[in-house]
Amino acid sequence: IDLYYAHIDHRADDLEETLEAFNTLITSGKVKHIGCSNYKTWRIEEARQISKHHGWAPYQAVQQFHTYLQPKPGSFTHSIVEYADDGLLDYCRENKDITLLAYTPLLWGMYTVKERREETPQWNNYNTPENIARLEILEKIAGQTGATINQIIYAWMMQGNPRVIPLVAVSKLE
Repeated sequence: IDLYYAHIDHRADDLEETLEAFNTLITSGKVKHIGCSNYKTWRIEEARQISKHHGWAPYQAVQQFHTYLQPKPGSFTHSIVEYADDGLLDYCRENKDITLLAYTPLLWGMYTVKERREETPQWNNYNTPENIARLEILEKIAGQTGATINQIIYAWMMQGNPRVIPLVAVSKLE
């Protein structure tokens, strides 16, 4: 396995025990790298300090919900989903040995299919004047460059600081 994730931070589980188990998988050759998903930044750092203290392999990737539009403050407070907030982005800029992977970077198609915005309950987390302006900018750039809005979002992620690897999922082969 190239990359094995702790998918959700179960705080009732002992973090040291989890990291020791991951390290055993790495030293046995079954896993190359470990990562976490939906962890708060302070928990990522806590995990990396535990690994450093024991000489274990640290988390090298964090998979978080991340997209070009910015959610309303407090949108993700009652969810297992952790958004890649400014704190995590700063953390990844400073710690070059951890990679951010963005899931749901295209917001379930809401960038390009306007009807989905009203049909998808999550749109309420993004329906702000600032995000409407961001959408208008995306449309303007797409018109000027001939690129699709999705291509622009992916380029923004991969060429930004920190660089982000967008995780791509599609509903149609074409």
